[in-house]
Amino acid sequence: MPKTDTVQFWVLNLASFFSQLVIAMINLALVYHLRWTFGLRADQIGLAASITPAAYLVLCIVGSRYTPRFRPRHLVEVSLLGMALSIALLAATRTLAVAYLALVLFGSFMSLLWPQIEAWFSRGKEGAPLNRVVNAFNVSWSLGTGISSYIAGILIEVSTTTAFVASIAVFVAVFMMIAIASSLVPGIRAVDSERVANRREQPVDQSTPLRFYSWAGIVTLYTGMSIVMTIFPLYAQDTLAISESTTGLLLLFRGMSTCVGFYLLGRFHFWHFKRRYIFTVQIAFGLLCLAAMGFSSPVPYALFFVLFGFLFAFAYSFYFNSVNWVLVAEIFPLDLRGVGVGFAVFTQGATAIWLSYAASIAFDEISWRFYFVFIACNLGAATVYYFFLPETRFLSLEEVAAKFGDEVAPPVDSKLAEEEEREENGGKADVAADHVEVSRRE
Repeated sequence: MPKTDTVQFWVLNLASFFSQLVIAMINLALVYHLRWTFGLRADQIGLAASITPAAYLVLCIVGSRYTPRFRPRHLVEVSLLGMALSIALLAATRTLAVAYLALVLFGSFMSLLWPQIEAWFSRGKEGAPLNRVVNAFNVSWSLGTGISSYIAGILIEVSTTTAFVASIAVFVAVFMMIAIASSLVPGIRAVDSERVANRREQPVDQSTPLRFYSWAGIVTLYTGMSIVMTIFPLYAQDTLAISESTTGLLLLFRGMSTCVGFYLLGRFHFWHFKRRYIFTVQIAFGLLCLAAMGFSSPVPYALFFVLFGFLFAFAYSFYFNSVNWVLVAEIFPLDLRGVGVGFAVFTQGATAIWLSYAASIAFDEISWRFYFVFIACNLGAATVYYFFLPETRFLSLEEVAAKFGDEVAPPVDSKLAEEEEREENGGKADVAADHVEVSRRE
């Protein structure tokens, strides 16, 4: 890997790690802040928590038409400073309407972060190099999520303002890291906007027409995840009577087991595109949630979150790693990749919005029985996957695409194409000026 790519690789992964660490800290601190500062009920907290993902998904969709005109590092820097200012406003205000405005701004500025980082590290990469950087990105942000819960729990016991101030400091530090790296490494500083790069380089589109029906898996995954991150802290405080730091420690178990799961799944390939693993994980998710209904102390919940985190990593690798993020860079043509990432973010955000609000009301009304709802979702999804999705084991991406009804061009015989091209050019091959021969020996 060239030196510039190596530096960029580490800068982006460190930025992803620290950014997700503080975003997850803010999300957890927000639950307690809204209750302690504004006295909101669980359903009102769920509604407030949905403001940020709502603003995020709207700006991702609207902004996808304009962000390709700007350099990715500029957008990421604006995002970091904007999120820092938004959280400063949230921490300072005691007016609920202003707090809602701060959450709108927070989600809006966040929309300039993740799509740009993903587009930045995938620029010009296909196949194995693309898979490498995306896997590293997944480990970076999931590790940040993993350790954030425990750190946030400790800071929240001091005050939610302490957690917010620490998050602001990290946002500023990440901004400084990117700015310094850009000033010291000309290769990073020279990265153009997506529009300029495509016009100048005119890259060859090697995408596949692959389409999956696994978008439904996003709803299933975020059914459980939204409950864990938004409602469980309130349940732990009111019903289990455990402290904020203990709650953070339990969520730390989930985050770390997710990281370990991502790492192990990245080293093995037995699970790729296999239908039986998809529905097995869905059933396991449902049974695990069913078992959690009988827990009443932190110890069994610790085991629950370890298993929950690993299953989440497994399922995330099916739906997100394989469809939303890794293959978004391959299934969409170069000029549509920004739109593809925006749509992937839309489906994720849309689920988080309605679920954050609905789950809070449901827990107030029927308490632990609400777990039956997403147990049913998992079992229903597993049934659909088993009976309606075709088997894709040992098939190439093009063959998988054909299974789903897409038109796939037949493979081209390179030697035959070369001979036809030579005949069309009067016996001379049409070679570009910058073409480099592999060997000059004839």
